[in-house]
Amino acid sequence: MTKFENPSPELIEHAIETIRPMYDNFIILDPEDLLEDCRFMQTAISLKKDTTVLEYIVELQFAYGEAEIAKGKLFTQYQTLVGDVSVVKRLFRMFALGIVPDCRTWNDITQDMLDEWAEQRKAREAEK
Repeated sequence: MTKFENPSPELIEHAIETIRPMYDNFIILDPEDLLEDCRFMQTAISLKKDTTVLEYIVELQFAYGEAEIAKGKLFTQYQTLVGDVSVVKRLFRMFALGIVPDCRTWNDITQDMLDEWAEQRKAREAEK
C-alpha cells in the first residue's frame, strides 16, 4: 500500500486514472480530522454485471458520536456507482478541499459491511 500525506489534486487524479478492477486495488482519502463526521471517501473499479463496462464504486463512511456508539452503532457507510471518471475525480478533488458530497441518494451499505466483517471474523475463528 502506498500512502501520501496531503496529496495534490494532480496526484489524486493520477491515482484515479491508474486504478484497476482488481481485488484490493482502491483509493482512500482519509482526512486528518473528520469532515462533517465523514471518516473517509474511497473508490474502486468494478465490471458492470454481464458487460465489459467499468464503473467506479464510490463510498463515504460517517462516524457516530459516543452516545450512538454506546447503542452499538459504529458508523454509517454509503455507496454509489459512477460510470464517468471525471465525476469521480471531481468528487475526490472536492473532498480533498474539505467538501463532503451530498450522499442522500446513495445506497446505505452499513449492514452489508457489518455482515461482511462478521463473516470474515467467523472464517478467521474457524481457521484457528
